[in-house]
Amino acid sequence: MTDLLREDLNTVLFIAALAGVLVYAVIRDRRNPLKWSKNAPDPMDAMIERRGFAVERDGARPGYGRAAGARMILTDRADPDAWELVVTSEIRERTRRRQNHETGDTVFRAAAPVFAHEVAVFAAPVPGTTPTPFDPLRDAPGMEEKRLRRELRDVLGDSHGDRVDLLVRFPAPARSDILVLATRDPAAQFDVPAIAQQLSRWTAFHPTTRPPRLVIDAYGMMLFIPQPVFDPGQISMFVTMGQELAKAAGAEHPQTVGG
Repeated sequence: MTDLLREDLNTVLFIAALAGVLVYAVIRDRRNPLKWSKNAPDPMDAMIERRGFAVERDGARPGYGRAAGARMILTDRADPDAWELVVTSEIRERTRRRQNHETGDTVFRAAAPVFAHEVAVFAAPVPGTTPTPFDPLRDAPGMEEKRLRRELRDVLGDSHGDRVDLLVRFPAPARSDILVLATRDPAAQFDVPAIAQQLSRWTAFHPTTRPPRLVIDAYGMMLFIPQPVFDPGQISMFVTMGQELAKAAGAEHPQTVGG
């Protein structure tokens, strides 16, 4: 009789524990803003429809599944040539830990403003709460600028490799700690304090993502984050920031400096 009661008690405890796990899983699932199911609208698709964007996808959807690579392209449905946002992700296997490591970037491009014959780069600083790989020299003088130059070579590619070497540092606006690198002083053409304010605003709202970088050259402007962004709210804000930066940098009244 005692053994029977003990078995019944163990069964009850097992069922109670299993029910607790299931309840936790359901609550966690419903709290996930990226969760998609047949019974609920996809948050990304809802944002795209609400903002009037057009979307193209290559491979699996960024942020979903374990595909080797994925890309999502957003444009303005009413004016497809106004701007373009590309989110690229790539799964790389870490052989030592047998884990998957996701890399990629989020890039906003627009044809204006331009910096004729020149290149200017504006970069928000890395906040203290941003996860970064262990580097005993990461806070050493000049290390942030070196990381930025490496990022620029990776993102800009061979077409701008030589221009990166020509970039020199210019003073940041008052009460700002952004990095300003350029082949010629950008303050003569662009509203640098307004650019700094926009870049710092993103970092203030999203301190755990990598800081944004703005590049303006003869081909237009490029705003990028050296990591893929999957959250629909962040993507929507990133597009808005790109549009606002284009205005702040003078897209509505472009000038020509240096011929």
